[in-house]
Amino acid sequence: MSQYRTYIIAAVGALLLLWLLWQEYRRTNKRFLTGRILVSILAVVSLAMLGISLHSAEKEEEQTPVPPSAAIVAPPRFLACNWERHLGYLQPVHFTGRYHNTTSSTIRIHLSFAGETLDSITIPASKDTTFRLQTVPPFLGTGLLKVMALAGKDTLSTAPVPVEVAPVQPLRVLFVAASPDVENRFLADWLSSQGMAVAMRSQVAARQYSTRFDNMSNVSLDALTTGLLDKFDVVVADRQALTATEKATLTEYMQHHDIGLLLHPDSNTVVPQIAGEVLLKDSMGKPSAVMHHRSMGKVLEWGNNSTYTWQLSGDSMRYRRFWSTLLSAAARSMEPKTTITLAPAFAAVNNEVTITLRNTGPLLDTVVNVGETRLPLAQHPLLPAEWRTTWWPGKNGWQLLKYQNIAINEYIFGPDEWPELQRKRSVVADKAAESSLAAPASWWWAIAFLAACIILWIEKKL
Repeated sequence: MSQYRTYIIAAVGALLLLWLLWQEYRRTNKRFLTGRILVSILAVVSLAMLGISLHSAEKEEEQTPVPPSAAIVAPPRFLACNWERHLGYLQPVHFTGRYHNTTSSTIRIHLSFAGETLDSITIPASKDTTFRLQTVPPFLGTGLLKVMALAGKDTLSTAPVPVEVAPVQPLRVLFVAASPDVENRFLADWLSSQGMAVAMRSQVAARQYSTRFDNMSNVSLDALTTGLLDKFDVVVADRQALTATEKATLTEYMQHHDIGLLLHPDSNTVVPQIAGEVLLKDSMGKPSAVMHHRSMGKVLEWGNNSTYTWQLSGDSMRYRRFWSTLLSAAARSMEPKTTITLAPAFAAVNNEVTITLRNTGPLLDTVVNVGETRLPLAQHPLLPAEWRTTWWPGKNGWQLLKYQNIAINEYIFGPDEWPELQRKRSVVADKAAESSLAAPASWWWAIAFLAACIILWIEKKL
């Protein structure tokens, strides 16, 4: 029936046109007769062409040939993935993805660097699974983590996970201890060795404290005041070390400032006591560190008060990963005034890439430099803080983008890197292009039909 729909539309249009012409011929008022006939013809033709064009688009969609590969079982593959491309020092990368396991056995997804697995997860057989992996990149600057899908000893796929880690940002940490503590000492030693500012107050007797300062000048730690808290990004505290007044001050301060509070577990604490965002899990999959937002502030709690034993046993990577995750989550946020992003997310060599610059301050220049290439920016017509330009990268790998004194590295993917997601992007882009080309034809006929109807209505009222 659908193959005759065009003829039916044409026949109905012809009958409608004959009826309209007969009505014009019988009309007593012969003024503008020729014009009315031409407009009537335009209205009927536009209406018929609108119906034919919509039917043609529907027919093409129905008759789109199915690739032979779709008739067989598709191989296991990533359907989607995302991660932070730019990180601050000590910040973890969160790799989230969706994997379709079409096999009858489990598949293991590994996130690794230099051959060492940093995190992994098992995808059940014959399941479409959403997952999340995370780790603290063990490098500064640009680097490539790797995601691998393994079925037993067989490697099904491997793909790069490019990440740029910014240089060390001066994190300021205040320790408030109920007594001199090995756990605090190891953590303070590790932070100070990383160039972080550390201040520690340990109670040695009633109203008597020992203090320690690393990478900062001495300040009074006798009481937690608003002025003192302004000098730090994170507070690591024992519950019993804080007086009632200090607890009230800290609670009030967190209502208006995004400082982080890390609470040491009690001696009988096994798992965190507060509900919130799970930051880390133990080997059994149970939460080992959680974060709870308190207005603008953050409260973090964990269940292991002897992480220093990891350092003693030589497992420094585990120690670094644990504390980097907690401290980066607790630290104050520092939003840059100017950001540069690329679209699509999997920017590929020899493909169009849109560079977007968002700037909340005054814009002193309207050019982005990529190597030796200068790319002029155009302001978005509706978003005054957003500027865009188009770029066609000629090579894959890391590319340096510069705007004034801001320099960031962006990774351009080769044709064999994440091919399934690049193909998905191409299909979406092609469909969007086809729709954009087909839509104007339909809309032009609709506009012509409406214009003809309006003209006939106005003429009748005159």
